[in-house]
Amino acid sequence: MAWTATENFESYSDNDNISGGSGGANWSGNWATPTGTVTVQDEQAVEGSLSLKYLQATNNTYETRNHTATSGDLYYALYCSTASPTNFQCNLRNGGGSQQLVRISSTNIEAYNFSVAGWVDIGDYTAGTWLYVHHNFDQSGQTYKIRTGVSSWSAFSADFGTRDTNDITFLSIGADSQSGTTGYIDDIRADDPFAAAGSLIKSVNGVLRANIKSWNGVILE
Repeated sequence: MAWTATENFESYSDNDNISGGSGGANWSGNWATPTGTVTVQDEQAVEGSLSLKYLQATNNTYETRNHTATSGDLYYALYCSTASPTNFQCNLRNGGGSQQLVRISSTNIEAYNFSVAGWVDIGDYTAGTWLYVHHNFDQSGQTYKIRTGVSSWSAFSADFGTRDTNDITFLSIGADSQSGTTGYIDDIRADDPFAAAGSLIKSVNGVLRANIKSWNGVILE
């Protein structure tokens, strides 16, 4: 079973509590918030005008949604406005626990390798930048690899180990037990956002792309 679930948060309204939300396609059930409150906001967006915002105060704040996949490709975009964000992460899980974890930690992008039981630095992160993340995974082979990009992809990381070989059953997004991190996620998808030229940025802070000449140093034709 390949990853097929998608969500761009455009079916919601500004300030909507995402818990119970049913937007997107190919999920098994709605968004759920085990802890905290997570809202849709129009402050930042890499696709359309809305994204999902996490404002981490003192406790864990997570949002989850069920989807079953054995292998495939998952893409999503992350943004942190905090100068040194701490552990804003996207996590593919199943009943056995975390399987594939990617996080923004200070100025680094890190992925967790269960083969060595540790975090691995896979690139740099600049606050105030939308960064796409690509998981390519095979749970049956107990491996996944990561690449990231703003307007084009970096090279893939080495293969990392997952916790076990069971199917992924849900996606978890959030800030991990830290204070002062403001993060956003947008454009969860199963196809490459860079495959079509000029497909990346449509709006920033509600300003239409047609009125923006460049973004993150990339000229928008």
